[in-house]
Amino acid sequence: MKKLILFFSLSLFAIHTYAQLRINPKVGINLSTITTEKEDIIDSDGIRVGFHAGADARLGDGWFFWQPGLHYYNVGGRLLLNDDGNNAEIEDIISVHSLKVPLNGGFYLTGTDGILKVRLNAGITPTATLSVEDNNLGIEKSDFKTFGFGFNGGLGIDLAIVTIDFNYEAGITPVFKLADGNNHVLSISAGLVF
Repeated sequence: MKKLILFFSLSLFAIHTYAQLRINPKVGINLSTITTEKEDIIDSDGIRVGFHAGADARLGDGWFFWQPGLHYYNVGGRLLLNDDGNNAEIEDIISVHSLKVPLNGGFYLTGTDGILKVRLNAGITPTATLSVEDNNLGIEKSDFKTFGFGFNGGLGIDLAIVTIDFNYEAGITPVFKLADGNNHVLSISAGLVF
């Protein structure tokens, strides 16, 4: 993890010498689900509300820009487990803490002049699982893969230095070690751009 943060920091420093750099710290809320085909899970369509915080760097001084970021996310979903031993069903929310490193490119729909700017961005999101909160289903961090990837896309609005971002990430790699399943996240963020 330290190597990833060091690489990210050095990359931003190197790119800054060749392009305009803007920093965009932000916080927000998200809605997420965990879909799975894990053998004893009956239903996995529940939505969980979580939060996130982090920062993006926008590199470029024209209509197009690169936008790498580093974000802490709290995501998860509601799962229903079939407990054969007790002939019962157990339902609980799985809460996963992760570090996301979105690697996006984008462009301004309205250009770069003026107080209002509308932009689109898309890319991939490498994700590292940090921890899983205690739950009644017995699902632990050891049940999750350490690293995964997702595709993401979003729409952002800059009003002077205030930013609002809407983003959707579709998990493309399984989140569980021993079963198929993905995490999908819809988020809204507010921040500042300098």
